[in-house]
Amino acid sequence: MDSAHGQPRAPGRLGDPSMYLATDPRTHPSLVEKLRADKIEGSPTFVAALSPDALLGEVAAFTRTVEDYLEEYYTNMDLSPMPGEGSHGPIIRTEETIPSSHSDASSSCTPRTMRLIIHRPDPATTPGPLHTIIYLHGGAMVMLSATNPLHTAWARSLAATGLMVISPDFRNVLAPNGDLHPFPAGLDDCVAAVRWVAAHRKELGIGQNSKLILQGESGGANLALATALRAHREGWLPGAVVEITHGYPWVLGTQTKWVPMGGPCQARVPMGNRKV
Repeated sequence: MDSAHGQPRAPGRLGDPSMYLATDPRTHPSLVEKLRADKIEGSPTFVAALSPDALLGEVAAFTRTVEDYLEEYYTNMDLSPMPGEGSHGPIIRTEETIPSSHSDASSSCTPRTMRLIIHRPDPATTPGPLHTIIYLHGGAMVMLSATNPLHTAWARSLAATGLMVISPDFRNVLAPNGDLHPFPAGLDDCVAAVRWVAAHRKELGIGQNSKLILQGESGGANLALATALRAHREGWLPGAVVEITHGYPWVLGTQTKWVPMGGPCQARVPMGNRKV
């Protein structure tokens, strides 16, 4: 884009502070149509009255408003299972509490723990061992949780195809109590989760030859890639293959086929035999 003076202009709100998602020319028309259908297009909730020099408290308050809106929006979505979504019987939900990192300035020497939310087909009908997805939820690494209705529905839909799905409840930059956990706190949690899962394959029902797949959308996709890079550079998953995918578009019949087997929106990072 060019300004009135013929000089290149920065993209998005950096170049035009009045711009928002629905007026940004980079936004796909189908997304704008959906925003309008759901009466989100133009909502003050998503039009930030923030300047580049906004105070941290102002940014946090806006982020919390957006998060509250999204959580309510997800709660009201129709997330019932799609016909023929899976034939592996009931989906079982369990939790594990594991040691986590304490890698930010607000942390003390007190050991931290983190929840892993696990969805898998009933062992009575699908005994395993199972290929396993470690699903890192979206939210710009700043907001939302592993247990909200949308992320839970996605995990269950993947598990219904015969996979184990493990969702780490990693730290966002903005915690529910208002504390801040600057990057790389969330990444360190994801790394701790993947390392723990890899070390506890037998107890979890993951075969030694089963795939560990890192999958995430939006901020979670960034964390999946960063976790895979850390694993490669630090050498703690030698010889394993981590497959990184994104979770959009939400076309379950296609997306769940891509995840375990490979496909157009998948990148493979073979650990130990390729420079990344």
